[in-house]
Amino acid sequence: MLAPLRNRNFALLWLGGMISFAGDWAMLIALPVFIYDLTGSAMATGGAFIALSLPRLLFASLAGVFVDRWDRRRTMIIANLLSAAVLLLLLPVHAASQLWLVYAVAFLH
Repeated sequence: MLAPLRNRNFALLWLGGMISFAGDWAMLIALPVFIYDLTGSAMATGGAFIALSLPRLLFASLAGVFVDRWDRRRTMIIANLLSAAVLLLLLPVHAASQLWLVYAVAFLH
């Protein structure tokens, strides 16, 4: 069962995928909690879940067609770098008036 992990390249890919997966789940939990803490509104919190889930529903099938044709390594690297850059936009958010930026980042992430 652990034989594939003996291959260094596969082990690195697996470890990187697990770290990325953990980060995505942390984002799915932390962003709505942050919004609720910021606004105290359950509706605003629900909007965060919608903003996080809607792109997957709308674009997953179409993106899959293109991603299968591109170089997988380069696509993963570019996607992760863009994701990190988008998440940096959350740093200046400190008030409920900036909630639109949180929704935009959640949608793009």
